[in-house]
Amino acid sequence: MDRKPQFERLEGTSRDLALEVLYYCNREGMFAHRALETAAMRSRPPASVRKSATEMAFGAIRRMLTLDYAIEKASGRAMGEIDPILADILRIASYQFSYMRSEAGYAVVDSAVEQAKRLSHKGASGFVNAVLRKMSAPGFTAPLPDREGDPAHWLSVSESHPRWMVDDWIARFGFDNAYAMCRYDNDVPPASVRPNPMKAEASGLASMLLEIGIESEPGRLSASALVLKSWDRVTSNPLFTGGYYSVQDQASMLVAEALGLMPGETVLDICSAPGGKACHAAEIMGDEGRVIAADANAKRLRLVKENARRLGLKSVEAVVSDAACVHEAYEGTADAVIADLPCSGLGVLARRPDARWRKDAHQARSLAEAGASMLDSAARCLKKGGRMVFSTCTVTAEENEAQLKGFLERHPDFGAVPLERLEGLGISMPGSGYAQLLQGVHGSDGFFISLISRRI
Repeated sequence: MDRKPQFERLEGTSRDLALEVLYYCNREGMFAHRALETAAMRSRPPASVRKSATEMAFGAIRRMLTLDYAIEKASGRAMGEIDPILADILRIASYQFSYMRSEAGYAVVDSAVEQAKRLSHKGASGFVNAVLRKMSAPGFTAPLPDREGDPAHWLSVSESHPRWMVDDWIARFGFDNAYAMCRYDNDVPPASVRPNPMKAEASGLASMLLEIGIESEPGRLSASALVLKSWDRVTSNPLFTGGYYSVQDQASMLVAEALGLMPGETVLDICSAPGGKACHAAEIMGDEGRVIAADANAKRLRLVKENARRLGLKSVEAVVSDAACVHEAYEGTADAVIADLPCSGLGVLARRPDARWRKDAHQARSLAEAGASMLDSAARCLKKGGRMVFSTCTVTAEENEAQLKGFLERHPDFGAVPLERLEGLGISMPGSGYAQLLQGVHGSDGFFISLISRRI
């Protein structure tokens, strides 16, 4: 196993913190956000350093394929032949050259060379210096693959996504949509919030936010959504802590809204933690009814309780239950079920910088198999005439359209319900009973939503 670099020998700059984040993520397998917390815990950086380091580190992780392609062209070496810590030093510097441009090139080179001197072997600084001098020289470009001859290869390299992912998206959604999806994944997603109608409607919340210096505009997909101008102070202001709103992507808001809930109904959310959709259901019903927020992870259920408490909701009950056998406790008891299933998460890659590199083309099938058992159990919890919304935050056919088709074949007493509002927005095909939202195309994360009813 490689020896851990002596990061304490660095100077504590934002580039130094970013380098440590890349090490924990790339070499120790930590998720990017956990890697950032681990690195920051050691060095205790000021807020400005942490903010800049986050942009560098997360950007370099997202853009790794593109950066590696350029580094290989400039160095004449395959990335596997470069010492891992030097590879990360080059990635951060290359990211700054290509995407930040807020600092003079010579300063970026000098900092990278100093990192190499302090952390690597003799001669490493000379290698880093030579590669970065070449990359920062006026007119340097690493010729991309031919877009016309192999558009999938071009898109994979230019927008830093695994080739198998790009191939699938182009085949199913067309090149233009695939391109938009990749670009969305490489940017910071919009900050969408859901007003708590028990305390404020959207227009009133917008005015209150503006009074504390937070600008917003109405959302396009959810009638109650607000989209904030930035992520600054989204969860660190008195309106959030006072339960006036929740942070939730617009596509995710559509899940509970699809059920057409009425006060007094019983709702079961089978994979509830951290509780956003369960709390939304309770809000829609005016906190009059029963919302059973079930999840197999007892620790994560604490988040459900914390969210309900912050929002002032009394109707949300957090219970430990395995989604694959939830019917054992709740068979025939629910008017409505929320089945937001565990999935490959290909619609929310923008929120998880390293996620695209942890996926493979075979995960969707195994996740779909597990999801089928959960849907079958959830269906047994519905009363006659009840309805279930089945959703995922992914865009694979196996986990979405094929899953819905398989469920309806196994359960002839269920039928798909048209999503009329989403049909009106051009997101759902008329009569299909489902909507596939694509990140970067529909102004939200990628999400699959279907509404199913149990015949009386």
